[in-house]
Amino acid sequence: MSKEIEGLFRHAWHYFDTIRLPDQALYSVVRFKEQPDVDDLATTLLPFVLVLRQIQKSGGQDLVAFEVRTPSCREHLADHARDANIEHAFANTMPLVKEIARAAAVTFEPSDLEGHRHLEYRVDYSAFEHSEWGSLCERAERIPESESAIKQAIANDVLRKYMAALSADALAARRSHTALGATIAFYRRLLATHPSPQVEDVAFDLALPISPDLPIELLIKLRRDEKESFQRFQGALRTAIVEQLKSAGSDKAADYARDIKRDVIEPALRGVRDKLAASQKFAVRSAATGVGLGVIAATIGLFSPVSANPVGAGLAVGGAITLGAGSLKKANDDLLLAQQELSLSDMYFLWKAHQH
Repeated sequence: MSKEIEGLFRHAWHYFDTIRLPDQALYSVVRFKEQPDVDDLATTLLPFVLVLRQIQKSGGQDLVAFEVRTPSCREHLADHARDANIEHAFANTMPLVKEIARAAAVTFEPSDLEGHRHLEYRVDYSAFEHSEWGSLCERAERIPESESAIKQAIANDVLRKYMAALSADALAARRSHTALGATIAFYRRLLATHPSPQVEDVAFDLALPISPDLPIELLIKLRRDEKESFQRFQGALRTAIVEQLKSAGSDKAADYARDIKRDVIEPALRGVRDKLAASQKFAVRSAATGVGLGVIAATIGLFSPVSANPVGAGLAVGGAITLGAGSLKKANDDLLLAQQELSLSDMYFLWKAHQH
C-alpha cells in the first residue's frame, strides 16, 4: 500500500492539482448499517485508515480528494470497459493469459460445495504486486479437466478481476474528466496502448530527471514553497505536451513522455544549469579582481602613505578597501540579477527539484 501511494505521488506531484482516490470507507459503513458487525467494519476500514495516514505522512493531503465510485463488476465487463473507453485493453488480455498460465506459480485445490465443483487457487507472479487468490465455480462456467487448461482458466479469471477493477477506475476518471493514473504495474500492462492519449496521460507517464531517493514529502513541500515557479513549469509542460501530441506519431503516452523529456526538459534544464554556472563564474572572476585591487591598494597605502600625515595613510587604506568592497557588491548584484532572471524561467522549478 505504501509503495502504491509513493508511486502515485511520484507520478502526479509535478503536474496535477488534484488526485482523486476512491472512497473505500463508504461501502463498509453501508454494509455495517445493514449487518452491524463491528469486527468486519474494523477489518474493512483499516486499509482506508492506513491510506489516510500514509497520505498525511507524505504531506500530500491537500492534493487528494476522495470520491464514491461504482464497484467493479465482472458480469457486465465488456459493457463497462466500453463505457470507460478502455475496450482496447481486451486486445492485450489473451497474450497475458497465456503468459500467466505459462510463467506464474499457480496452485489450486478442488473442493465440493453444496453438490457442485469448486476450485480454490493462488497465483504468484512477478507482474503482480502480491499473490492473487480466488476460486472457480462450475455453476458460473465449466471447469476444465487437464492441468494446463485449468491454469489457463485461472489466469483468465485473474485477468477478469483486473479488467473489472480497471474499468471501474477508468469510468470514474472519465466521468470526472480527469486522467486515469494507473500506478498498479499490471494495469499498465493492460493499457499498453491508448487510441488517443491526452495531455494528462502523457504528464502522468513523464519521468522527471530527479533522484528516486528524494523523499516524496520533500518534493511536495518544494511544490508548495515554490508555488509561482511551479505554476510556470506546469504551464510550460502542458504547452510542450500539446505540441508533441500534434505529431500523432504513437498510441502510447509513454512514447510522448520519453520524447518530451529528451527533447524539451533535459535541454532546458541544461540551459538553466549552464546560465547559472556562467553567471557564478563571471561573478567570482569580478569579485576576485575587485579583491585583488583592494589588497594591492591597501598594501601601498600602509607602506607608502601619500603624505607624512598618518591621516593620509588612513584615507588611502579606506579608499582601497572601498574599491574592493564595491567590486564585491557589483559581483554579488550581478549574480543575484542572473539568479532572479533564471527564477522566472519555465524550468527553474525543475532545476530547484533537481538540486536537492
